[in-house]
Amino acid sequence: MSLISLCRFICDDIAHFQSSAGVLKEPVTILNINCSPLTFNFLVVQLNTLDFTSDNGIKIFVWSDSANHLIRKTLCKPWLHSKRKYGPPKLWDYNPQVFEKFLAMYLYNFASAKPS
Repeated sequence: MSLISLCRFICDDIAHFQSSAGVLKEPVTILNINCSPLTFNFLVVQLNTLDFTSDNGIKIFVWSDSANHLIRKTLCKPWLHSKRKYGPPKLWDYNPQVFEKFLAMYLYNFASAKPS
């Protein structure tokens, strides 16, 4: 999924800037949050140039942080109970740092928006 996002990102920039390979006026950043009900994966890609033929200069910065568990979930174990009653799952071990990362990435566009 992340590679597809990166390829789409580069194609959009090439079409937008209508330029041959060269350093961009300002870096372009893409933020990607992948999540399941309990786990978050974060990816930030910063594109600095469209010149991928030379080895000079900064090309792309990538930051990836995966397998961040917001909470843990314990399912009931009916085979341990004599009456076979199903109880609700238990949620425990809340990790506030995962929510802070999510909020920082979500609010990034508001902080970097230029007033018109």
